[in-house]
Amino acid sequence: MDRSMSKPLNPAPAAGAPASAVRPRPAFLRALGRAEPPQRVLVAARRYRLERVFKHDSWAATALYRLEPGEPDGEELLVCKFNRQESVFGLPLAWLGPVLAAREARFLARLAGTGRVPAVERLVLNGQGRRLDHAVAHAFVTGEPLSKRAELQNAFFPCLEQLLAAMHADGLAYVDLHKMENVLVGSDGLPWLIDFQVSFALPRRQPWRALARPLFNLLSSGDRYHLIKHWIRLRPDQCGLGPADLDRFRPRWIRWHRRIGVPLRSLRRRLLTGLGVRDRSGHARSETFAEEALRQR
Repeated sequence: MDRSMSKPLNPAPAAGAPASAVRPRPAFLRALGRAEPPQRVLVAARRYRLERVFKHDSWAATALYRLEPGEPDGEELLVCKFNRQESVFGLPLAWLGPVLAAREARFLARLAGTGRVPAVERLVLNGQGRRLDHAVAHAFVTGEPLSKRAELQNAFFPCLEQLLAAMHADGLAYVDLHKMENVLVGSDGLPWLIDFQVSFALPRRQPWRALARPLFNLLSSGDRYHLIKHWIRLRPDQCGLGPADLDRFRPRWIRWHRRIGVPLRSLRRRLLTGLGVRDRSGHARSETFAEEALRQR
């Protein structure tokens, strides 16, 4: 993503959120607890120095690293994601980080042939040479999160449609397409996918593949629906559809999911507001360290 390197490593509170209004997340709501991403990492036998932290939420800390001077030629910029290590109320979760890292690496590797995901590196070492099993690295993609402000080429949505079709044909569902910021508009003007934290893959072997097929069909139908939704909202001149047409494409399960998901999100907002992590609005952008895509907005 195209993020200014002149910005501070730990940005100030988001606009509209005075520093006194909110407090940093407590350790149990941070993937690494009180720890931060390491200052240096070794990836593909090259040393990288921490440039800035994009986000640090309950699931992972994601940071940008720059190749150190004097290192062999390679990727100038890498994104490293450090998955969950912190316990929650005594429940150990250090095992979860390596599982999430390996899972995301598999998605990126399987989609490498599409040219629409960054090159992945599974082996990440810290500055002392110790392997970080809960980490995964990938090449930095220059661009910006998909939004109403983005200038989209005519080829953008057809390319995204082809990418999703290729994923579905390979038994992969993206799942998280409902949030526009999960899609990058690359410097080439085309879509890139980088975050596969909640994506779903059909098992390779029977009978598990057959048993998982109904769930996959539900999730892939959601991918197609959210593609059409974004297409209608951002390029109505191109798709020939309007908001009134969305009901024709909306899977029934999404309606039921919203009946459950909306109250759960409201409960989560109230919890974060009660903890003082967010202001009374409950919006994520009011946190002292909001996610990068929200800061850009």
